[in-house]
Amino acid sequence: MGHKEQGKPRPTLAIRGESPRRGANTTNIMSATVLLPPNPSHPADVRRLIEAAFPGFAVASVRLFGQGWVNAAWIVNEEWLFRFPKNADASKNVTKEMRLLKELACDLPVPVPSYPFQALGGVLDYPWSFGGYRFIRGQPPLQEVPPADGDWVGLANPVKVAPVLASFLDSLHSFPVERAAALGVPGLGRSWWLTHYRASFARDLERLRPYLSLVEVSALEESIGGFLADEGNFAFQPVLVHHDLGPYNILVAPETGEITGVIDFEDAAIGDPAFDFTGILDLAPKVLDLYGGPRDSGFDRRIRFYRSLWPINEACYGIEVGSVAGRERGLKYLREGLDARR
Repeated sequence: MGHKEQGKPRPTLAIRGESPRRGANTTNIMSATVLLPPNPSHPADVRRLIEAAFPGFAVASVRLFGQGWVNAAWIVNEEWLFRFPKNADASKNVTKEMRLLKELACDLPVPVPSYPFQALGGVLDYPWSFGGYRFIRGQPPLQEVPPADGDWVGLANPVKVAPVLASFLDSLHSFPVERAAALGVPGLGRSWWLTHYRASFARDLERLRPYLSLVEVSALEESIGGFLADEGNFAFQPVLVHHDLGPYNILVAPETGEITGVIDFEDAAIGDPAFDFTGILDLAPKVLDLYGGPRDSGFDRRIRFYRSLWPINEACYGIEVGSVAGRERGLKYLREGLDARR
């Protein structure tokens, strides 16, 4: 889930003096009852949103599964996972994910969120889209060892995981891009992709500039900026990509190390198939050998290039959310990478 903060919703007056439901998100101002728009971080509001959107669905229990700045996820009846965005951008991404996966799920060899429950905004003054899918059980394949000092233990079996991930990517990357675009997936080929990454690098470099030396800035402009400037590096065939495929969005059964599902398609785009290998090679090194999708001459170079962006993303994310530890961790890895190139 993402981490951008939402502004407070504007309150609306209860209609005709009706009493709000017990436990609803309410306040009293000079004896006038005010019913606020439902809060997706409040269990009573989650319950009434689901019941209002899907009248035939009986809500017996709700419990918070997790939340960031832009989404809240709730387990309902210990069987379903409902995602509630907290702002317009997150709602747009959830809508895209719901529309895409409803059609794509049957073509993939592993369980993914299929969203049989979809509410496309306007429920009880909650303005955003939300939806629910059958909860996919499993754990991320890498678990950080306390005290979270960078040591990790792997739960996945690389021999079992590699062919499943290769098959998953074969199927994902063969989905018709015209249909993906019609379902709201962004991206119009290499030009869009290059423009997107050039703009992202320029923005991130400005964020990092106060923390870098002139020599470090120059080295980044030469290595990353130089790679992006050469359009010949990006002669790929555009495909539908997950665009955030890594240990955090892959689930495995701890007992067997086998994949139980792939989640969080909200960043899906039409772009470079090499990108989807960026976060999984450490998990399953053989997956690239088993992949049957399109591979051009610059495929492996671009995987290395995308992996080199990780420390930049980590440091910028730390800056965005005010995490000094995250910022410094990203800068540490970034400097190690720059030193290795010298």
